[in-house]
Amino acid sequence: MRTRPDAVRLSAGARLWTTLAALFLLIPVLGMRLQSTERLELFHNRSLQPWPAAAAFAADPAAWFRAARGWLGDRVYPIRRAAQWRKRLLLNVFHTAPGRQVALGEDGYVFLTGTSNATPYDILENICLKAHIPAAGPAMRRALREAAGYGQRRGIAVDVVVLPTLLTLYPERLPESVPPQYRAACRAAAAGDSPLLHIAAPAGVHYVFPFRELQALRDDPGFFPQANWHASGWSVQVARDAYLAALGLAPPAQETRTAAQAPSEILRLSDLTRAQPVYELHNADVQADGDGEAGFRTAIAALIPNPRFITSVFVNANAASGESVLILSDSYGQLFAPALAGAFRSVAQITANEMAPGDAARLIEQTDRWRRLDRVILLTHDGGAFRVYGWTQSLRVAATRLQP
Repeated sequence: MRTRPDAVRLSAGARLWTTLAALFLLIPVLGMRLQSTERLELFHNRSLQPWPAAAAFAADPAAWFRAARGWLGDRVYPIRRAAQWRKRLLLNVFHTAPGRQVALGEDGYVFLTGTSNATPYDILENICLKAHIPAAGPAMRRALREAAGYGQRRGIAVDVVVLPTLLTLYPERLPESVPPQYRAACRAAAAGDSPLLHIAAPAGVHYVFPFRELQALRDDPGFFPQANWHASGWSVQVARDAYLAALGLAPPAQETRTAAQAPSEILRLSDLTRAQPVYELHNADVQADGDGEAGFRTAIAALIPNPRFITSVFVNANAASGESVLILSDSYGQLFAPALAGAFRSVAQITANEMAPGDAARLIEQTDRWRRLDRVILLTHDGGAFRVYGWTQSLRVAATRLQP
């Protein structure tokens, strides 16, 4: 049988390599099943694009194909792994941050300066510019008066704790890539140019901004973990002890502190890992109260729009104080709560970022019905002090409805 002159006959080896090449090119599609939707949404920091409806093809074929490419682009394999290796290369070889909202300082310092690539400096703006302006002094004094008035009428002590951040404790570590106005403002706050440092609390309320206490110990790289957003370990312990001293209480005698290594909290947001020195607190008397937390969540659930709101409850049978405490806080309260539980019989904490500020009084009342409260702590980092102002306005309104 004669073959056509223009026919091409592939050898067995060529057919094998062609098949392997085709399979290799199919990996990005076939491998999509190996990636969970939850992990992909975390990677993209948004919901994944849906597959376009068939009816949309007839209306606008070009738009349909664009939507289909978007669906594929969100899921193509191995998008997470490839992006991770690229970020590792940039970070470890070229000292390049994984996003515009992250600033890399020298000696392992990593700063979260913004909430997204689109707003790379809004966190710096809030913490170093807005939180420490002159108007913050009168605002905090007014908040403390409102807290004291509510506490006296309600029969529940209300205190305010404000914690410094990495940005105000280590402003000289900010790289020159950060605009100079932010670096200057952070340094001014660290040098004492902040009205939050000069607040005298009225009778019936305690106010603690333990900046000087933390600043005195900041040279240890694990004190305030140098690549974390939240204070933890030793820094939380020092802040907690400053608050306890204001109450006339001693630090927990059974507590120990040990040096350890842990991954960077900030870099982990970009799916990267880097070990750093930290300190861990241990207190065998402090126990998580799972049943209590379930009851706490049920008591306050109607006030929080996001059903995945964050809470914790701790108990301590050997605490120096028999008080039951509620910590109404931003995310800084999550690591403060177990440390504080070393000194109190019961501590419940809620991260209330998504709660309407005007519901603060209702949350306290609902918690008090669930478990009788003796004390409430309104706690934020310094850039979140505006939350305290909103919460105490709610307390002022509620106080007017209470009998004097």
